[in-house]
Amino acid sequence: MNSKQKINNIRKQKPNFDSLSNELYEFEKIAGFTDTKEDRLVQALKNEIHEHETASQKSKRDKKLINFIVIAMQIARRRNISLDSLWDKWWQKSEKYLGLNKDKYKEQFDKGERH
Repeated sequence: MNSKQKINNIRKQKPNFDSLSNELYEFEKIAGFTDTKEDRLVQALKNEIHEHETASQKSKRDKKLINFIVIAMQIARRRNISLDSLWDKWWQKSEKYLGLNKDKYKEQFDKGERH
């Protein structure tokens, strides 16, 4: 199986972010978080990133990763964004990293010139 076939197989195994987002929203309703404003969530995400960067224990850094995901899902829900749709768009955009110029793109990313 070549690289392109492997990527196509990965793309077929789509996560269901929208379903997870709906489950998270049910949690938010029960916990009383549905009125939390987007700017507060963005600040919470920044705080989580800072805590991740400064954590000395791997277990604490690891726990922050799921917090990033949860907060991103909360923000997306407030903006009425389908993360499933964005996932598909990300894969389409990212195909350029698999082509002839992939070494150039990787070098630019590693230097901080691309994100």
